[in-house]
Amino acid sequence: MIDRQHLITSIENTKLCQRNFKETTINSEDVEFFKQLIKLAPRKQGVVWHKTLFIEDKQLIHRLYMSSRDHGYHSPHNAQMSAPLVVIALPYSEYKSTNYEDTVSLNFNNKNDEKTRYRFISEDMHTSVGIHMGMLALAANQLGYRTGFCTCFDDTFRTILADLLADEYKNELIDDRVVTALGIGYPQDAVPHNYDTKIKTMMYRHESMWVETDLIHIK
Repeated sequence: MIDRQHLITSIENTKLCQRNFKETTINSEDVEFFKQLIKLAPRKQGVVWHKTLFIEDKQLIHRLYMSSRDHGYHSPHNAQMSAPLVVIALPYSEYKSTNYEDTVSLNFNNKNDEKTRYRFISEDMHTSVGIHMGMLALAANQLGYRTGFCTCFDDTFRTILADLLADEYKNELIDDRVVTALGIGYPQDAVPHNYDTKIKTMMYRHESMWVETDLIHIK
């Protein structure tokens, strides 16, 4: 029997951006579970459009945290990137995706006796990343972790990843854009989720700007 209330609570936790974490290492079995989830998640056109990085190296995470900001900021403002586990979605390049185009088109045409040309579009990549990272965040919260998404990265952040994946960047297999990243870890006890303990600041909460989701139900 599915515990619906636990699921609802997990969803509510998922929408909060956790900005402080315990130093506790993520359970290795949970990390493997997260990897399995990414492998099994739905894919747009049945294709993997992005590479998913699972990072636990503390020194590397600190370097990424120090660069997880938009241009113009003088200090880091995205402590969700200091989590014990950081997961980053990196899109494959359009160059690499041309191989997917040919394969998808060939398979479709052979089965349906057509001459359809399937082309790479960035919307497919973003759709896949959204599905995968959303499912990952929800699963992590269901296991008792807290999560925080981040999409603010400066050029240093991209350079670090380019050095880390030098061959794939050199061979144009990965795009230089970072789509999104997700910090995963246990929250610090009795600390508000949006309090950045690294710079001792309560980060701005956007809830006051949110409105209720508009729903349309047609029977």
